[in-house]
Amino acid sequence: MSLGKRTRGRSDAALDSVTRQGFWVLVGLVSVSGLGFAFWILAAHLFPAEAVGIAGSLVSLSTFGAAFAVLGLDAGLVRFAPHALHPRRLIRSVVVVTGLLAGGIGVLLPLFILSMGAVGSGARLPLIGLSLAFTIGTVWTFVMNGAFIAARKAQIAAAELCAYGLLKIVLLLVLPAAGVVGLFAAYTIPLFPVMLTGFVLLPRTWPGENPTGKPQALRDIAGLSVGNWLSAFGYAIPYLCGPALVLYFFDATTAAYYMRQERLEAHRNVVAVNRSTGSVLRGPNLTYYRSVKGMRDTLELYASSRPTIDYRATPDSGEPYVIVGDRVRFKGNDRVWGGGRVTIDRSDFAARGDSMQLDQTSGFAVLVG
Repeated sequence: MSLGKRTRGRSDAALDSVTRQGFWVLVGLVSVSGLGFAFWILAAHLFPAEAVGIAGSLVSLSTFGAAFAVLGLDAGLVRFAPHALHPRRLIRSVVVVTGLLAGGIGVLLPLFILSMGAVGSGARLPLIGLSLAFTIGTVWTFVMNGAFIAARKAQIAAAELCAYGLLKIVLLLVLPAAGVVGLFAAYTIPLFPVMLTGFVLLPRTWPGENPTGKPQALRDIAGLSVGNWLSAFGYAIPYLCGPALVLYFFDATTAAYYMRQERLEAHRNVVAVNRSTGSVLRGPNLTYYRSVKGMRDTLELYASSRPTIDYRATPDSGEPYVIVGDRVRFKGNDRVWGGGRVTIDRSDFAARGDSMQLDQTSGFAVLVG
């Protein structure tokens, strides 16, 4: 066999290996993402909106801490572990360094939790422990997956991710009455049997010594890892920190969406803008029912505690009518009811009454009392 054919054969084998490993990585990512989506859909039906908002924010924040703590060393293992003289020792070094850093971050993150008024004092200590556990478990799962991919055993990483997604859903169905702590626990606890399985399988996939390898210290993979870490960390900041910042500044009672009823409830300084007409509602609370085929054919909106409406029939209708009442109801974009000390004002118009009704489509308007 010629040298060219041998080289071509090796290239084809390497390409086939990369394709297989890439396929299993994709299977793992699709599985954990799809099952995670199913987890949060079920959580929205089984748990109060406040619990879902707090737990989702803490999951994002702890994942952000893990992305910081891993330092890109999981990606460094993919390149350097196959050529290391002592691959297990190198992997253990990465586990120790990332675990210590994750532990420190996992202690600091609960300080953020303690300052959140949305979290009751009785739930703070369990949430601190779960946040610490989730941060460490996630970073070690990153490392284990990197080690399995480096060993060309990406199917193990894919199976572990799939098992984690399924275990989360099973535990979620067991703990619906445990509130935010139970929800966060359902997301955290399944990490550990999966992670421990990875630790058990690791010696089976990596030899203690590689006769053809070279000595590799942790600092040798740091250069490559820093670049990977910076790109991944910068990408993670917006979508992992965002939910926690929203929770910190607004808390979970500011707005809640109930998927089963397609209903939005908003409180405090609510501003609702009708983009079709330019009308604006401002008030302390709002309940909005979305139009959904098979449920309701027209949107409905309710507000109380004397909201103020800048009402326009069309975006270019000029100066709006300013409507104030104890309570108002909208049905679609063209029908409005108001009750309780209703006032309607514009520079050329002023009226007072106990109640009002406006139907723009039929050209009907009445102010009573």
